[in-house]
Amino acid sequence: MIDQRFVLEKLTVEQAGSTGLSGEQQCNSCEDTEPATSYCVDCAEFICDNCVNAHQRLKITKEHTIKSKQEAVAELQAAQNSHDMFCRYHVQERLTLFCETCDRLTCRDCQLQQHRDHKYQFSTEMAAQARASIAALLSEVSYKRVLLGSAMKVIRDRQALIADKKKALVHEITQTVVKLTNAINTRGKQLVLRLNEVCDAKQRTLSEKKDALEQLAAITDHCVSFVNGALEQGSDTAVLYSKRAVCAHLQRIKSRRADIPNPEIPVRISLALDKLPDLVRVLSSIGAIVVDGKVDGAGGAQGPYHPPAAPAPAPAPAPASAAAPAPAPAPASAIMALQHVAMHQRSTIQPIRPPTSGVMRRRVTITAVPPLKERVLPLRKEYSATALRWQRAQ
Repeated sequence: MIDQRFVLEKLTVEQAGSTGLSGEQQCNSCEDTEPATSYCVDCAEFICDNCVNAHQRLKITKEHTIKSKQEAVAELQAAQNSHDMFCRYHVQERLTLFCETCDRLTCRDCQLQQHRDHKYQFSTEMAAQARASIAALLSEVSYKRVLLGSAMKVIRDRQALIADKKKALVHEITQTVVKLTNAINTRGKQLVLRLNEVCDAKQRTLSEKKDALEQLAAITDHCVSFVNGALEQGSDTAVLYSKRAVCAHLQRIKSRRADIPNPEIPVRISLALDKLPDLVRVLSSIGAIVVDGKVDGAGGAQGPYHPPAAPAPAPAPAPASAAAPAPAPAPASAIMALQHVAMHQRSTIQPIRPPTSGVMRRRVTITAVPPLKERVLPLRKEYSATALRWQRAQ
């Protein structure tokens, strides 16, 4: 606990102003508002000439000590301007020395007895050094306050970037949902919901960091204001008496950790879509939210995000020989694709599964998927041509 010497000295100055020692002083004993000419030490009041005569006539006040106004004002001002403290062990001795070994104020007798052979200085000399060390520490704390302001600005900018990114991604998802079927519309709503959850979670995290920084900034402002006032208005005795506690409090604020985000790290929130070989997989698990380079697990897929490799070109079919026609293989791929499409029309949306070897994930912009009729028509043509070749080979 800091002994409130600064507060006591400030109250003394305020009381000196309120008592009105300077200027015309009226009588405090009667109601005639006569100017005071004397001061009663026992009553602790300024009194006029009539009250002085009354004091001398009354038996109860006849023995009171009466002083002139000028003498009383000089003594009161000297007492109010004196900030010296007396030793608790030697009540007649003032604390005019500072023991550097024990880091405390001492009187002359204490320095010769309990603090013998200790390193010491006069309080006036030590006060200058204490003010310089406290001022240096205060400068460092003030610089930290500047860093706290910069950190809060980074958080505000980051929140704005996340909000803009969220708005852009929501618009992108919404435009995609408009162009797709009801199944994709459902999936798009899931992506928007998950994006809101991710962004809100990040916003909450940043808000918590900002609240912590604001709290630390408020504590720092209060400490800086208090110490500035103490250094400007406090006496040497008060500064030395509270030096250890003030420095310890400033050091605690200086060493208190502040979680400051790195402004060089971008907001890594984007939309990752699964490029699937057929319409069933596209409709069952379309899109994923990528947070900080990882596919969000709560959205249905887990694991790090890997950009897809370029697809290998399909081998060209070998030309059929006219001399020895070989029977063509059954169109298994076309038939299976048609079966998958038919099964998808009768099924509901499946839950999201982790990517397999046939699924390649990459961060792309959502584009419209061709209608079902346009995807199935080439498969039908391929199936018809293959079936015709197979019948001719028979």
